[in-house]
Amino acid sequence: RSIFTVFMLWRNNRARLIIIKGINMNIIKLALILLLLIGFDVNAQSKLTKIEIDPMQLPTSKKSLSDLIMSIEYTPLQTKNDCLIGKVDLFDISKEYILVYCSKSVSVYLFRRDGRFITKIGRQGEGKGEYLQYCINGVFISEDQKQILIKTDYPNRILFYDPSGKFIKSQETKDLGGILRLYHNKYLFTYPNSKGEKPYTYEIRNRELKLLAQHIKTKPYKIKGAPNSSGMTWLPPACCYLYNNQLHVKEISLNDTVYRITDDNLFIPQYLISSGKYDITLEFRSDFKSFIDRMPEFVRLETVFETTSNLLLSYEYNKKRRYAFYDKQKCILQYFKSDIGIPNDYDGGIDFWPQKQINKEWVSFYDASVFEESIANPQKLISKAPKEMINKVKKMIRGLTSDDNPVMIVVKLK
Repeated sequence: RSIFTVFMLWRNNRARLIIIKGINMNIIKLALILLLLIGFDVNAQSKLTKIEIDPMQLPTSKKSLSDLIMSIEYTPLQTKNDCLIGKVDLFDISKEYILVYCSKSVSVYLFRRDGRFITKIGRQGEGKGEYLQYCINGVFISEDQKQILIKTDYPNRILFYDPSGKFIKSQETKDLGGILRLYHNKYLFTYPNSKGEKPYTYEIRNRELKLLAQHIKTKPYKIKGAPNSSGMTWLPPACCYLYNNQLHVKEISLNDTVYRITDDNLFIPQYLISSGKYDITLEFRSDFKSFIDRMPEFVRLETVFETTSNLLLSYEYNKKRRYAFYDKQKCILQYFKSDIGIPNDYDGGIDFWPQKQINKEWVSFYDASVFEESIANPQKLISKAPKEMINKVKKMIRGLTSDDNPVMIVVKLK
């Protein structure tokens, strides 16, 4: 018989009402079944996985680097008088280039992917194409446009250069936050929730800085007991990783949720990471003196990365960094046996922890002195890589001194 029927259809997790007139009852029943199936599929895609951290319970696992990776690539950055790097503070990589920023020398350097030095990008100063000390908060490679980008926060702008180091232009960003990632020709801006003064934690903008989306409302709170008006309580900075060609970010207002950013700029919660009574609440952050005195007593989530089977995370508790992984199939949290990352049973090199994830690659920079120390304290694990690869790593390590530039390590995941 003919009736008015209302259906709710889901697309990209947004409900739409459709009113249909004059439908046969059998068709309606079939449509309702399909509707339920669609609803269950959406819920499956956006299912929020809850992960509990108890810093007093640390079940260890035998999982090591060989369980996670296919290969390791070591690239020592060329050491020359005009590119001496104490520590890599910020970096970006592409198929052709390696871009690093060293705050100690207040310099941005461009290398070829094989580690050969190309040129210094810009210089310290207040003139055209120059930047001030401690004001750089992002360096990026736009390989498709053959550009190098440096984001500064005083003045607030983006500086553009070509790969030869020639200055191209300056783009004013005014009161915009820091750029967390340049991806798919878009910027992800982030605003630290120091006092909840910003309405949203994240903004997505195009290359002309036009606002495309705002997400994750901040949680406002007032600070008492701060020595001055600029006093604030802080958490670790936002971290993000590219996985399955989609960006994932950690919410920094409460420091507990990992979101997946869809192609149409929606934020879908994927993981809720809680530590119960060890969580840093807004109430706790509001009391400045108590926060400073008791901060080591609480869990501070630092970095998050992902593989097909695991979610890797590091956090700080009681002034010590801990490295763990959540097994997606077994739904349990376990810890690596190493105190500095994932135990390296692959090629006899150092234990490893990523700083950046680009889909199936993990990237980190290590000071040359770390490799020198590994000679004095050799690995006890049996290496599983081919013998020629193990010998190659040993030769590289023996050729390094503590005065050399850092080494880039790129790990390819299974």
